[in-house]
Amino acid sequence: MSQTLSQQRAKYAMEKVLEVAKLEDNKKEDYSNFCLRLPGMILNNGLGQSLAFLLADAQKNEQKMSYKLYEQLSEWIIMRRRIYPDEYGKNGLMKAILEGDRGAYVRAQTEVLELLGWMKRFSDAYIGRPGQ
Repeated sequence: MSQTLSQQRAKYAMEKVLEVAKLEDNKKEDYSNFCLRLPGMILNNGLGQSLAFLLADAQKNEQKMSYKLYEQLSEWIIMRRRIYPDEYGKNGLMKAILEGDRGAYVRAQTEVLELLGWMKRFSDAYIGRPGQ
């Protein structure tokens, strides 16, 4: 029995949010905040600039939640949805969008927004809104 793409997205989003829900409170709150803010950033600034924001916030620290979210989005777009070739790896989304064509960029941006919709909902459910 196969799943719809929306079911696959939801399952992936829930798995990733539940991983974060096990972390200490300040990390969970940071993650929830990024899930909440990133869709608006993407709509206003585009996927590339929004991913650059996550990477700049992380400052090469893979333990920061901005990097964690970037890595999750990369894994979904490259390894699961295969919008870009596997050679970019599970955290190479930024390089992929810089080297890829416009069509792939538009598909990736749309897909990230769809995934973030689920991540935001599950973050609200399992982590809670920032500041609450």
